[in-house]
Amino acid sequence: MKKYLTLILMIFCFSTAEAKFFLGVDGGYEMSDITLQSGEKGHVLWGGSIFKNIARLDAWTAGINLGTEHEINNFLNLRWFLGLNYGQNINFKAIYQLQQIDIQLGVDTIFNFVKSKSYSFGLLLGLGTNLNTGDFFGMFFKKDLPLENFITSYGQVGIFGNVGLTLGLGEHSRIDFITRIPIMNVVLTQGGGVIYSPIRFTVGYKYLF
Repeated sequence: MKKYLTLILMIFCFSTAEAKFFLGVDGGYEMSDITLQSGEKGHVLWGGSIFKNIARLDAWTAGINLGTEHEINNFLNLRWFLGLNYGQNINFKAIYQLQQIDIQLGVDTIFNFVKSKSYSFGLLLGLGTNLNTGDFFGMFFKKDLPLENFITSYGQVGIFGNVGLTLGLGEHSRIDFITRIPIMNVVLTQGGGVIYSPIRFTVGYKYLF
C-alpha cells in the first residue's frame, strides 16, 4: 500500500511541478565487444558486452532528443526524454562495420548541489529503455539485399541506466555529461546472432523553453 501511495505522490509532484519543454542534441563515443550467441529470439543478455575480448568495436554516436523538465524544488528536478541516435564504428579495420539506430525513452533525476539564478550544477541519475537496430556489415541502408539475408542485421530492446553531471546556464540552457550503462538486452532477431551492448559517453546540450 505504501508503494502505491508513494507512486501516486511522485506522479502528482511530477505533474504539478514547474515544467519546461526542451529540445536537445548530443554526441559522443561508445565502446563494446561484440557478443555472438546462437540463442533464439528472446535471448536475454544481462549487463554489457564490454571487455569480453571477443571483437572490439569503437563507435561514434549523435542524436536529438525532446522532453519536459520539472522543477520539484531547489534541490530536485525530474525530466522525461525521448531520443533518437545514429552511430557508426570508427575502427574501420575491424571485421564488423557497424551502422545502428537507437531510440530511447527514459526518466532522469537531477540532484542540484549548487543552484542560483544564473547557474546550477548537480548529479544526474536515470533509467530508460531503448530499441536498437542495425547492421554489422555496412548494409543497413542498402535496399537491394534479399529479405532472407538477416544474418548481418540485428534488433534488440533493452534497459539502461544513466549517470552523469549536469550544468544549468541561466533559464534556458543545460549541458549534460552522461555515461549510459547497459543493464539488459533482449534479442528481437529470429535465430539469434549478434548482441550489441555498449557503454556510451556523451556530451549534450538542451534548450529549455
